[in-house]
Amino acid sequence: MNVGLLIKGLRESQGRLQRFVARDAGIAADVLSKIEMNRREIKMSEYLSIMKALGLQPGDYLGHSNGAPDTIADHVGLILQLTPAGKEKALKMLKIILELDQLGGNSRRN
Repeated sequence: MNVGLLIKGLRESQGRLQRFVARDAGIAADVLSKIEMNRREIKMSEYLSIMKALGLQPGDYLGHSNGAPDTIADHVGLILQLTPAGKEKALKMLKIILELDQLGGNSRRN
């Protein structure tokens, strides 16, 4: 999982600026920038602080074999259970993630 890209997508889907999320998370803005660009490993404490600053539950975005969604079908099932407003936010976030992936030149061949 690309945690930096995930965090950037979540932050941007809320229309939040890096410096304010970093401030609310208690980390330096340049640290958040490096995390989002995958130029720095993220510590668990930072991940938890960032997710809290975004008002999100950290476990909702970690794909583990402990019952959290781990397949595309699992994620689609969860999205379909959202309210219309939640579905709209999920679509916006997905679009941002896909755009960032294209900008980063990440192409995968099957």
